[in-house]
Amino acid sequence: RKVGRGDFDAGEIGVAADADFTDENVIDGDKLKTWISKVRELAEKDDRLESAEGVIGKLLSKYPKGLHDTWFPSVILETLEEINSHRMLLMFEIGITNSRGVTVRGANAGGALEYEQAKIFDDIYNLTYVEFPNVSNVFKRIRDDYLRQAKREDDEAMGGKLDY
Repeated sequence: RKVGRGDFDAGEIGVAADADFTDENVIDGDKLKTWISKVRELAEKDDRLESAEGVIGKLLSKYPKGLHDTWFPSVILETLEEINSHRMLLMFEIGITNSRGVTVRGANAGGALEYEQAKIFDDIYNLTYVEFPNVSNVFKRIRDDYLRQAKREDDEAMGGKLDY
């Protein structure tokens, strides 16, 4: 829906209606940047910029996986890089991390699933760090978090094996 001053509700921002994802999951970069600029401007007038930037970051994290080498099209990465908002990048990161959902494994399975995820985000980091250094740090932090989780799962699995 179109957002006007006074009726901005960060929870109701609709990307499909205003930022123009097409049926082919292609984003019109100019329309995306214009939309984000308008939302930020309205939010700032209502003293809600930080909240709006968080919602925008989370929305951008919802782009479908597997359509690009970097997971996200360059227009999203470029837009995040240009704005370089801490809140937007943080919520982009949280949205990506939360998109994995829950995993189930055997008691002594170790961190194989996390090592796979760490590899994916390491690859994305390596593809993006030159052109999009601020955004690539999001992928680096996600990678590092998966590596910590993998080590913890390995340690728990090893501890479980020693108990028997």
